[in-house]
Amino acid sequence: MSKRAFIFAAGTYTPEDLKLYRRIKFKEDDVIVCADGGYDAIYYTNIIPTAIIGDLDSVRFPLPSNAEIIRYPTEKDKTDLEICIDYIKDKECDTLFILGALGGRLDHILGCNYALEYAMNLGINAMILCGKTRVYLVKDKIELDRETFDYVSLIPCTTTVTGVTTQGLKYPLENAELKRQSSYGISNEFYNNKAEVSIKSGLLFVICVSE
Repeated sequence: MSKRAFIFAAGTYTPEDLKLYRRIKFKEDDVIVCADGGYDAIYYTNIIPTAIIGDLDSVRFPLPSNAEIIRYPTEKDKTDLEICIDYIKDKECDTLFILGALGGRLDHILGCNYALEYAMNLGINAMILCGKTRVYLVKDKIELDRETFDYVSLIPCTTTVTGVTTQGLKYPLENAELKRQSSYGISNEFYNNKAEVSIKSGLLFVICVSE
């Protein structure tokens, strides 16, 4: 049975992000983790974290008494986000939503995107969830709901992605090859309410964006 985890990263949170996160119907067995300053984003909500993890140098509000507090030194070989992913793996979670991962410093944004591969290698199905953006990392195929999204971009994570085939998108691909240095897969659009993207080899970022 699938067990969900949510990690609030210490990124930039827009009003659209916070509205979306307040609508999430958390389950009793969900694992909710704040990566350091990610706790500040939910301080004024009713979201109760399972744990707050990191060096805690970015937390501005008092720490809760009903959450596990795990402190790490500032100088370490992993980011707070990676440590949080290790934590939810130990909790036997196999589905992960990373929140607040976009916006802010570019190096943090890139690191959060590649954290999807870190999670994948641990057997965790992860995605980045923001108010106007969804980021998935695909190794075989994915089905997408149009919802409110306007664009779908296909961006190779590995040097080359082969056998890229799409259904339900305005500009179809059939057994295409995408290279990381090319912008060929940027800004496709939904043609139907549902779409599918499949690949044969490599890893592909699939990013849904609404204006």
